[in-house]
Amino acid sequence: MTRQLRKRTRAVVKKEQTDTPHTSKYFKKTKVKKEEVKESVLVEDSVDIEWVKTLNNKDYFQWIGERTGNIPRRWDTPLPEDAFQPINGNKLPKHFKYIYMKLRNMRSSINAPVDSVGGSSVSITVAEQLGIAKEELIPKNYRLQTLIGIMLSSQTKDEVTAKAMYNITKYCLDNFGARGISLDAMLQIDEPTLDSLIRAVGFHSRKAKYVTQTCQILVNRFNSEIPTTPEGMMSLPGVGPKMTYLTLQKTWGRMDGICVDVHVDRLCKLFKWVDSKKCKTPNDTREELQKWLPLPLWREINSLLVGYGQAIDRSRAKNCELCATEENPFIPGKSNAHNHICPKVASAELLDMVPHMKNYQSWVNYLVKEAKIYDVIKSELPSHDNTFLDMGPPLVKLEDEIMIKPEIKQENEVL
Repeated sequence: MTRQLRKRTRAVVKKEQTDTPHTSKYFKKTKVKKEEVKESVLVEDSVDIEWVKTLNNKDYFQWIGERTGNIPRRWDTPLPEDAFQPINGNKLPKHFKYIYMKLRNMRSSINAPVDSVGGSSVSITVAEQLGIAKEELIPKNYRLQTLIGIMLSSQTKDEVTAKAMYNITKYCLDNFGARGISLDAMLQIDEPTLDSLIRAVGFHSRKAKYVTQTCQILVNRFNSEIPTTPEGMMSLPGVGPKMTYLTLQKTWGRMDGICVDVHVDRLCKLFKWVDSKKCKTPNDTREELQKWLPLPLWREINSLLVGYGQAIDRSRAKNCELCATEENPFIPGKSNAHNHICPKVASAELLDMVPHMKNYQSWVNYLVKEAKIYDVIKSELPSHDNTFLDMGPPLVKLEDEIMIKPEIKQENEVL
């Protein structure tokens, strides 16, 4: 089901007010000329929230998948023609298109935790592990589950968030007969009990308090639904811009802003897509990206970069349950070692790149060097020869789910 949304141009007017003239004898009187600057920003119309609320399970998940790009073979899906047209009349950073497409082309070869147990997808994976099919999920409950999963994921590895969500979901099944997490069930769980269920996540006591308070706020202020606007979402305890924009995108299909976490923040600075001197926090990076990043990329840049960030972090982990398959060619090394890959299932391009993924700086240097070589060859080719420049995505295979083992000893793992 596809609901077409109109696009419109919003004129944003910025004014600089005339400063009040100084009357002190130590300063000259100066006049500041009033300036009016108009910027044309292409924005998407707001989603028809009331219409979304009427959708049944099948129509809702089909629509939200198409809207957010969470569909099978998402990285094999071609980008729209305007995918690299910067907004607001700004220019793209140097080498941006080459590096972005190179990352996108190979992203399906990386089976990262964010793909199946990330804050926005963990509820579906956990439900299936407990025998609840996706077709049984009530959209309203799924939206709440997504919000809770994202709240728990802050400064916590996705695998650990999955353990906490598994515990909550199973508790609801065992004690309330509910088919997964619902608002009614959450209101019956006291804060100490919730704290014990999520003790594996970072700052679990604080998050238990926030989630408990949030559930009551949803009843009192939002008619037992999650908020539908950035202002409403950020009024919830413990919910900041990153959680807000990710939750609104994954539950209501709204693209109000880019979700920037530590991985996106770090890589955007290393690629020089934003000025690291100006962007001291992930929120600063988000605001800078939104000045020029083409709108079609807003919905996918987080998943794209987080997947690579987790692959690099995973290479420094002490152990990992994943082994090499056609969908996941990575063979993680031991502590302080870098990733290796299985040459039988990996492409030549991936074989060439992975040895450079032992740390962020090494990987970024490799990609920038490749981009410079690309520019040289491109300048030497005849204008009609596009053989080398074909950046079409390769054929990929669907990713396997990461199995969750709730019996694993819970530890407080913080990124």
